[in-house]
Amino acid sequence: MNTYSEMKDSKIEWIGQIPKHWEIKRMKYWVNFIKGIEPGSKNYTFDESKLRFIRVKDINKKNNKKTYVDIDTTLKVNFYDILLCFDGSPGSFSKGFEGIYSSGLKKIELNSKKLDYQYVFYSLYCNFIQEIIKFYSRGTTIQHASSSINYLNLILPNKQEQDSIAYFLDKKTSKLDIVIKNKKKQVKLLKEYEKIVINQAVTKGLNPNAEMKDSGIEWIGQISKDLILKRIKNVSFVKARIGWQGLSSDEYKDEGYSLLVTGTDFYNNSIKWETCHYVDEERYTQDTYIQVQNNDVLITKDGSIGKIALVENFDKKATLNSGVFVVRPQRNLFLPKYLFWILKSVLFTNFIEFIKTGSTISHLYQKTFETFSFPLPNLEKQKKIIFYLDNTINLINKIINKTKEEIIKLEEYKKILINDCVTGKMKVIA
Repeated sequence: MNTYSEMKDSKIEWIGQIPKHWEIKRMKYWVNFIKGIEPGSKNYTFDESKLRFIRVKDINKKNNKKTYVDIDTTLKVNFYDILLCFDGSPGSFSKGFEGIYSSGLKKIELNSKKLDYQYVFYSLYCNFIQEIIKFYSRGTTIQHASSSINYLNLILPNKQEQDSIAYFLDKKTSKLDIVIKNKKKQVKLLKEYEKIVINQAVTKGLNPNAEMKDSGIEWIGQISKDLILKRIKNVSFVKARIGWQGLSSDEYKDEGYSLLVTGTDFYNNSIKWETCHYVDEERYTQDTYIQVQNNDVLITKDGSIGKIALVENFDKKATLNSGVFVVRPQRNLFLPKYLFWILKSVLFTNFIEFIKTGSTISHLYQKTFETFSFPLPNLEKQKKIIFYLDNTINLINKIINKTKEEIIKLEEYKKILINDCVTGKMKVIA
């Protein structure tokens, strides 16, 4: 790695040393921050020929749905403009948008010919700028970072060096972005393949050439000819905390007699016990049906409905809040792990989507859930399907997790590369 021969102390703790001939300038003297607007609900439209309205969640890529507004304004952003978040998610930034933008965002406009626009964009990646924005952010549930604007610094080489650094980073980061994009695509394809594997196993069994028949149920489609369908209510016990036993939030304790499982404790198909609250002994003993046991299948029925968890290797006391079902087999008709894989399949996903059609209420009623039908082979075949899915899905998940780790490392390398270039830790040769 090439480095500069002469360095100096920047006199700013989180920047450290910079090349001797570089300067540090307050951004507010070199850059204009232009705040966005709120168009008002009456100006929203479905007409895609109108202006796109860009929000903080668009910058964070947490919004897949584009919003359009019909409004007359000169306050617009084009493809090459930088948008910086000051509300909601301080420090996030992006470009590549066209339209108007919300008041939680500010457009960066250069007011000096000594600045390279792309160099400024890369400077925003720097740890010291991100740390300043976070440090001066204010707010409780929503953070606001408007005051941090006065403390943002730019580390400035001459214009020619800025151009060289920006050109170098354009080439390097574009290659990294392609690799990252391909790996994210790979993760997406593996997740889709995982669904296919689970669905085929529970509808066809392990015979790829199994003769199929129409199940007669819209969300199931075809199943193996030798399979029969059973409803949840005919093969299992479904229990939940009944209404008059409902818990109020002031009963949630940081420690106590029994853990309390809520929908927010579901993580990666299991319960994250360390996030659970506690309740007292009276609340635990109140209903023995919802005292959690090993091999219980748990399902969320409120809010984000249909999340699944299988209880394994559990040796403490726990009960459920009113937003969770527990499902247990009747007369040993199925293995809990087999039901777990059924509920992880497209069959259950389709069922949830079917009952939600035309409704905005996110609630899974017990009587509705008990109507869910699924293919049920004999116990011996269930064991074979469980063994196959445990091993196959575990292998797929290992590949997914490894790929995700590679993505994290590549994104971290990209940040380090940019940070080193715009702080002078690495010398770019023109």
